[in-house]
Amino acid sequence: MLDQLLRSRWFVRIISFMLAVLLFLGITLDSPQSKPSTNPFLTLFSSSKDPKAFEEVDLVSYYDEEKYVVTGLPEKISIYLEGSESLITKAKLATNYEAYVDLNGYKEGTHQVPVMHRNIPGQLTVKTDPEHVTITIEEKVSKLAPVEVQVINESKLPLGYAYETPIVYPNSITVTGAKSQVNKIALIKGYINIAFAKESIDTSVPLFIYDSQGNELKNLDVYPAVIDVRVPITSPYKSVPIRVKEINSLPKGLSLVSITVEPNTVIIYGQKEDIDRYEYIDGKMLNLRTINEDTVFTFDVPVPDKISIVKPEKIKVKVQVAKQEEKTFEDVSIKVKGLSQGLKASFITPSDGVLDVNLLGAQSILEDVTIADFDIFVDLSQLVTGEHIVNIEFNGPQYVKWEAHTFKAKVKITE
Repeated sequence: MLDQLLRSRWFVRIISFMLAVLLFLGITLDSPQSKPSTNPFLTLFSSSKDPKAFEEVDLVSYYDEEKYVVTGLPEKISIYLEGSESLITKAKLATNYEAYVDLNGYKEGTHQVPVMHRNIPGQLTVKTDPEHVTITIEEKVSKLAPVEVQVINESKLPLGYAYETPIVYPNSITVTGAKSQVNKIALIKGYINIAFAKESIDTSVPLFIYDSQGNELKNLDVYPAVIDVRVPITSPYKSVPIRVKEINSLPKGLSLVSITVEPNTVIIYGQKEDIDRYEYIDGKMLNLRTINEDTVFTFDVPVPDKISIVKPEKIKVKVQVAKQEEKTFEDVSIKVKGLSQGLKASFITPSDGVLDVNLLGAQSILEDVTIADFDIFVDLSQLVTGEHIVNIEFNGPQYVKWEAHTFKAKVKITE
């Protein structure tokens, strides 16, 4: 049956005519002058009476951005279209449509301005939401302002570690924006977290702008918006004296006036349990035999075991010498020290426990020395009753030596 119909010329002509009519109606109804059809089949080609909304679109503004700042503009608005479905679809697929406000010609102050559009087919009815926007135009100004950096979580540094003042670059920045906002600036600050740090921190941090009430100010342009910060982190440290040991003696005829170490203390860095072991550091040996005149030496400070850093790394040792002079004190009594309780001591030699003492040293030192400045004594600690030969010892001013006709004493200890 179907094969017979298809072979019929009249059947083919009728079908072709119907398709032509449908095609004609489709083109005609796309025109604004066409009247909507009540035929449900033809509603595919009908005009839309209900507005169709774009997704939100960007709102563009035009004004002199070098001179002014505009606030109050929404970033996006909605656009509603009414008209042919095919034109609406075409408009939605386009990329050159635009919603905008033209602020050229407006002066500083608050204004209500219309939202405009372009590049949407003129056959469509267009409505924006909102239709007007209220904006404020202000003078644009710039200000150079200092920057602060606040260290946070310093309490979380490992035990014994400390931080020093942050180093900021640059330490001032340029802020640009509406005059009313720029005038509110009270503080520009960045924050750096030093929790658990064991070494110096080099990083970049963003900046935040605050008014005098601590409220953050936004809508301001900052250059640069990020600054470089270095926070020196120091490990546990301790200040200890440095000791220079003297070996040998000065050439004959010379005496020491002074030995000065600069600096006389150094700082050692390391783990807390390691630095706690040290009460001082031994420096270089100073060989007096090689010194014939006032001399300045520069020594490297040795780094003790398990100490990471010593500061400073070098010290200076200044040695001042002078011609050796003599000063004699006669009949100096030899003192007794260390005698056990309940015992008595008497001198067999030297007789009566006195002797003449000759002091050797630089004139500038000897001229101020009195007998009260030194002790001549024997140490009888741990000795029992009986006769004993003991060393005569000298305790006197620094850089002063002594001579006597004997350096031994014979004592008798009794109960």
